[in-house]
Amino acid sequence: MSRTIIVVVSMIMIISFLAATVNTPTTTPYSPFNTGDKGYSKLVDVLNAKLENNVMGLSIEEAIRYTIIMPLQKRPVDRDTIDYIGKLLYRGSAVIVFDEQGYSNELIKEIGLNIEVVNQTILDEIRRARNRFYPITRVYIANSSETVLLVFHMPSYIVVGENRSSYMIGYTSRYAYADLDGNGVYSPGDHMGQYTLVYGVKIGDGLLIIVSDMDIAVNELFEDNIVFLKKLGYGRELVLYTGYLDLGLLDRLKYGFLELNIIARYGSMEYLFIELMLILSILMMMSYSSKRELYDRRSSLISLVYIILYGIYVSLLMKNMILLIPLSILIIPYVSSKLRKFLPSMILSLGIFYVLSLWNALPLYIPLAFLLPFAFSEKPRIEGSLTMFIGPSSLLLIKHVVALLVLTLIDVRILVPIAIVLISCLILSILYFIILSYVKIEALSIPDKVPLGRSAHAEFMVVTEKPLYVVLERSDGFRKVFWRSIAGVVSIDVPADHVGIHIISISMGVFDKWGFSRRLLKTFTLKYVVVPITSRLIELIRKRIFSREEIRRLIAEVEVSLMEISSETGIPVGKGVTVSSREAIRVAIELLRRNRTGGLTAITGLLYRFLEVLEEQWSKGIGRVSGYVKHSRIGEYLGARDYIPGDRLRDIHWKKSLSKHSLIVKEYGVSGGVESFTSRSSVLEPIVILDLFATSNIELDHMMYNLLNIYLNIVRRNPVTRSYLVLIAREFILVVKGKSIDILYNLYRTLERSLPKILYSYESIGRYLEMEYVKEIIENGYKPRPLTMLVKVNKAFSNNIVNALIENTILPPKPYTLIHSKSLSFRYSILRYVLNRNGYQYIDHSKIGVIPGLQMSRGRIRIE
Repeated sequence: MSRTIIVVVSMIMIISFLAATVNTPTTTPYSPFNTGDKGYSKLVDVLNAKLENNVMGLSIEEAIRYTIIMPLQKRPVDRDTIDYIGKLLYRGSAVIVFDEQGYSNELIKEIGLNIEVVNQTILDEIRRARNRFYPITRVYIANSSETVLLVFHMPSYIVVGENRSSYMIGYTSRYAYADLDGNGVYSPGDHMGQYTLVYGVKIGDGLLIIVSDMDIAVNELFEDNIVFLKKLGYGRELVLYTGYLDLGLLDRLKYGFLELNIIARYGSMEYLFIELMLILSILMMMSYSSKRELYDRRSSLISLVYIILYGIYVSLLMKNMILLIPLSILIIPYVSSKLRKFLPSMILSLGIFYVLSLWNALPLYIPLAFLLPFAFSEKPRIEGSLTMFIGPSSLLLIKHVVALLVLTLIDVRILVPIAIVLISCLILSILYFIILSYVKIEALSIPDKVPLGRSAHAEFMVVTEKPLYVVLERSDGFRKVFWRSIAGVVSIDVPADHVGIHIISISMGVFDKWGFSRRLLKTFTLKYVVVPITSRLIELIRKRIFSREEIRRLIAEVEVSLMEISSETGIPVGKGVTVSSREAIRVAIELLRRNRTGGLTAITGLLYRFLEVLEEQWSKGIGRVSGYVKHSRIGEYLGARDYIPGDRLRDIHWKKSLSKHSLIVKEYGVSGGVESFTSRSSVLEPIVILDLFATSNIELDHMMYNLLNIYLNIVRRNPVTRSYLVLIAREFILVVKGKSIDILYNLYRTLERSLPKILYSYESIGRYLEMEYVKEIIENGYKPRPLTMLVKVNKAFSNNIVNALIENTILPPKPYTLIHSKSLSFRYSILRYVLNRNGYQYIDHSKIGVIPGLQMSRGRIRIE
């Protein structure tokens, strides 16, 4: 996984966790984060109450500006808090205690009041809000004729002794009663009368108010009691003291994140520098993960100069030279070239820092916001979907600034510079998107026929007046990128990995030079046919060779020998059957039919069809003439060779025949033929060995093509040259002897019906081994056991091939070539070594005569 994905996923997880933690409401009773009926969220949101977990964090000197609400839910007030509350009261703070358990009695006693909160539920059947569980209390304020009605929920009551005069007091109706038995209804023995639920008294310059109900400010009753709560906080900073609330884990996490909002909380320069370090860390982490390079150093330099001037201006305006210190980090990218990519991130960090330092200088940040996309532009990394209109450079900058959203927990003002950068990216993307609409692209060359496994291209003309990147993308995801500043041609490969009709789409998109925007211009759908190169060569052979009368008159019988070897040991289980008659052909066909499994495959199917062609020729009488085959002198004199039955007496070279004590004939070649073998090779009659195993249909197609190509060139040189074809398929070896024109004709007829195919494709890598290395691994007695078995099996296979050649009187010194799959390179390195040691001469098939002018254009083959 790339570093970019890791960083982006990590940031998403972190931001998602923080967002869920901050925004998910809780269900904890009396929690300021609980938005349900039992929460204090409305108290915090509507009255803008500040949360405080430690009352000692409030300044004694500024006590007069605080109204402190103290809900006591879980324990009595401790000694230190009592002392500090007393100091705040004497300095002018207003403290409102919500207590229905009696936890405030120690505080009241220490302050010197003769009152007590009794933990006994009060109900009222007469003056109530919803039912008897919601008694209404009328609150009287000293020196005021105004009274306030409060709604309580199952409150306790306050016992008031002899005290100084009260500032505030609230009573129930005379019909309220204490639910002593806890059954929720009035019972005999329940005391009925007027109960005190609110009591307030002046303490020094401050005010202490005891309310015997925790629910007076919950969300359910907030609208009923909002007038009273607003009066308490009027003209003061309302503080909700949470130290004695029984908060859950989620409440504490939310409170912790709220405490991190240090800038909004304090707004000091020290905390502003901390925020700068956080911004810089996040942006540099994003830059490190992007593996980016600066595209245009001039844009970075202009942005660098601008941020320096911006920083100097803010420092002079605020008359604080400390603000110039952060500019020193701009030296770091010039210490090492590897750090140069962090320069845009540093400029963005400083820009946000100076905006937060001096809000009035925000307009000067806007030009920098439009310079930053150029500074962040990448050199070039064109990626992503063509259907988007925002380019990779804009996306990179957006990722950087979006990562800063986590800092809104510290300072919500950071959203403004982030939004300005995002807007600048959007404006530039739209502008360049419009410019890209003027680019024109048209198809130049679209192939309709493509050779299997060969490269083919679709070409397009691009006309543009602006420098840009052109992207061609196939439907399978393959893409090519081109840089064009004027009109030019672009191309993309079309796949030709299997035979048949191919339908692909090619999308053509453009990116501006900065990477701000991208545009999909056009999508072409290509339909073309992939044909095997062998089939095209077969068509060539039919038109150029076997359509000629003088060539067809040369066709005669071939001699075939089929041998079966053990698939396990590679040792012949019999001499096989030699085909020289119609009955012998039928025996060989029946032998293949019995051993065929899985239908006609490349392994045995080709041999089977080859013998069927021979049987068909026998039935039709093709290749049989009375006595001999009529030959005529064709082409130029090429040399002498051994006599072959059917050669004319007039072509016998009597002088050489007498000297060699064997018949020698003169050889003539086809006019214009390509000389492939040397004269000696021709005289010695070439051997072509083909193993039909292939790892893919493309490889098999090339093997068949090479086989036909070899015989095509031999025939073009001299059709009556005698040669030997050895076909190896699974446990069978088929040896074909005869004139080259006869072997080519039978191959042509065999492949004309249907080309062989393999059932499965295999991955393989192979090459020929050096002869010295082959000699060493064969003759060395100290070999690892797996290598020993490998060498043993392949030596046995090689000996079988040699035996097959000798049994068919194909004796050295004759030239031979090998056609096989790359995956069999080790096996045929052994065979090549064994054949060479037995006197046969190896000639690479590429030197035997590949037709240099064979090409495919628009589905046609031509020979130049």
